Parts: sequence; C-alpha cells; structure tokens
Amino acid sequence: MARLYRAAGAPHQAGVPAPARSCAAGVVQCLRNQLFDRRRPATAAVELRGVYRRFGRTMVLAGVDLRVDEGELYGLIGPNGAGKTTALRVALGLLQADAGEVRLLGRDPRSAAGARPRRVGSLIEAPSLSPRLTGREYLVLIARWAHAPDAEADRVVGLLGLGRMTDRPTATYSSGMRQVLATAAALVGPPDLLVLDEPTVGLDPGHRRRVNDLLLDHVARGGTVLLSSHQLDDAERLCTRVGLMAAGLLVEEGPPTELGPAAGRFEVTVSDPEAALSALRAMRLICWRDNGKVLVETGAPYQIGRPDGSAIVRALASAGVYPSDLRRSPTLELAYAAVTSSLAPDPPRPPIDRGAGLAGPPIDQVAGPEVPW
Repeated sequence: MARLYRAAGAPHQAGVPAPARSCAAGVVQCLRNQLFDRRRPATAAVELRGVYRRFGRTMVLAGVDLRVDEGELYGLIGPNGAGKTTALRVALGLLQADAGEVRLLGRDPRSAAGARPRRVGSLIEAPSLSPRLTGREYLVLIARWAHAPDAEADRVVGLLGLGRMTDRPTATYSSGMRQVLATAAALVGPPDLLVLDEPTVGLDPGHRRRVNDLLLDHVARGGTVLLSSHQLDDAERLCTRVGLMAAGLLVEEGPPTELGPAAGRFEVTVSDPEAALSALRAMRLICWRDNGKVLVETGAPYQIGRPDGSAIVRALASAGVYPSDLRRSPTLELAYAAVTSSLAPDPPRPPIDRGAGLAGPPIDQVAGPEVPW
C-alpha cells in the first residue's frame, strides 16, 4: 500500500513505468472515494432541532428533535394530542416554531417557499377542496401550480384508480373520496418529499392498500416519506423507522422491529409446543409458552448472534417439529402501549384518615380549588 501511495504522489519517479503509476493512482483514488463515502453523513430531508411550540398555555411541542434522511419512509406514531400534526405543520413551514431550528430539504421552509420549484407534496388534516371544481379540474390546478404538465392529473388519477369520480364536483364527494383526491394532489409532480398526516384515514381497504403501495414505490424510486398514522400494522410493515411521540416529545425511535419490549421476538405455532420448547432450549434460545404459542426471544442484548426466523425453523426441523406459522411479534403495538401507559391519569388517592389525635381542620374544611358547578 505504501508503494501505491508513493507511486500516486510521485508520477515522475524514476524507475516506475507510466502505466503502473496510472494504475496505482487509480487504485488509491478508488480507496479514498470509498473511505469518503463511508464517512459522508446522510442528507436530511426533514430536520427539527429542539423545536418548541405553544398554543396559549398549552405546550404542544416540548423540544422535539427529529431527523428524516433522504430515502426513508418515516412514521410518527402517538396518541391524540401528542403533537404529531403540529410537528408536521412546523416542518412544512405552515406554523412557526417558538424556538428551535427547522430545515426542509436543507433550507428554512418559511424563506421564499413560493419561489423555489415544488419539491414537497403534503396532506395535512382535512383537505380543503373547492366545491365548484371537479376532481380533475382540481388536480389540473395543482399541476399548473407545481409547474407540471396537465398530464400529471391523468397520471395520478390512474395511480389511485379514481376513474370517473374525478368528473364530478367535489361537493358530491364522501369524506373518503375527498381524502383520496387530496392524496392524489400530494403526488402531483412527482415531488421529492411527501409529508402526509394520516393518509389512509377513512379509506376503504382497496384504496388503503393502493396508497400504501404507492408510498413504498415512491421510496423505491428515491423519494422520501414522512407520515403520521394510527395504523400500527401499516406502520410496522411499511416504515423503515418509526418515532413514538407523547406529550410533545419524541420518546423513542428506530426500526419498528427494534422498538419496545418485544423487539426481536417471534411467535411460533406448532402442534406440540413442549417438543418445540425442548428443541429450542437445546439450541440455547430463550423461549416460553403463551396462549398456545411458543414465543422465542432473539433480540436480547446479551445474546450473541441474534438468530433470525430461519434459525428457529432449522432448530425445530432438526428435532422433527414443523411449525404451521412463524411470525414476528407485534413489537410496535407493545411499544406504543408502553409509551401511552405512562400518560394514564393517576389513580384516585384514598381519603385521608386524620384520626382523633391529629390537629387540623376537618377534611371537608380544607381549602382547595373551587369547582364551577
């Protein structure tokens, strides 16, 4: 390697043929490029640093740190009132943060947003549609605003299977149809980044699946998606990373299968659970029986190798046990339950028994806040 560096650094060195020097220089440059690519950080499509936002006396965002890299499908999960929609509105520049730093595709979303080409498609809360326009006219209007050809309207109509419904005025649409049309408007462009607030809420199963497939296809083509959702099964299946929000904070984030107490856990259905337990324990796997299923823990930090589902199947097959079903445990559901359980109200306190020997006024005379009724 030292010879390669010397050859690359001294192209006129005596005794080294020119082709050899050229080849050595190419090898060194290739190695340097590989090292640089490994050190190069991923580009952030959305970044929130220490963002606070208050409505009156209510702190909705309490120092949120969120980063979504390009090429990710990132899902925000949390209970109602956790701050998901507010975080998306701040990221898009629709709301100004009280404190903190916001970057959207590398720039402040509130600076000259209308002057740059449209690279962001969004759907935030209930869509606002003009009742006099047909669905197609609305999509053509969005396409012209995005400096896209009118044919973009036909493209997104075909993607979502809207058909003849786009020839009707939007005043005749149901809530689900309005949601599908607003999703189609977000796809016009197509944009580099999609920011969607519960895109599948109110959709029938067919459109819900179609929207999910379009999101996966958008990421596969190099796009980025940031969405909020209450559909935990969709988030666990679609998202590359998930952030759990509660009380205005991003409590936990990571790949869906790595969150919560069930990270790395598999559920196995077999006809003979006891034989399965014996076979798995012989392989030094942590497992137990629960409601007729065998649960196998593979994600504990003290386990070396972290076996996957194929290792579990091989261990069972070697003992003559063949599972009828093997799947990952719903880790995101348990992680969500762990986060939201901390938000439950405190149980009522038992009445205080002062006793006869304790000084002080009776409990019904203790001053307290007045109740307006």
